Amino acid sequence: MIPVDILVIDDDINILEAVSYTLRLHGYQVATAKDGAEGLAVLEGTLPRLILLDMRMPGIDGWEFTRVLRAREIQAKIAIMTATTNIRRWADDVGAAGYLAKPFDLVELIAVVQRLLGES
Repeated sequence: MIPVDILVIDDDINILEAVSYTLRLHGYQVATAKDGAEGLAVLEGTLPRLILLDMRMPGIDGWEFTRVLRAREIQAKIAIMTATTNIRRWADDVGAAGYLAKPFDLVELIAVVQRLLGES
């Protein structure tokens, strides 16, 4: 297994690139995936401590991704990233440890990551 701190999964390439770039600048080892299916494939070779997960994606969405993740008994923490007024409920629905409401700023991103990884 390749050690990775964070797996970022988002079908919006601009968000994917901005989030992963920012995390790398802060010293994190980052893997990326553009959808849930690619995210599951990445998990075949990595074991991230945290998964930043978009909920609304074509194909395997955030709900299906977390269902498969749990079935595989992968214990990574999850923080969902999505634009909805029900983000807390969605986070609870999938057992996420945290969430980021889109649009979020990069300072908020780092704060959530540090909190979830026990660094703050």
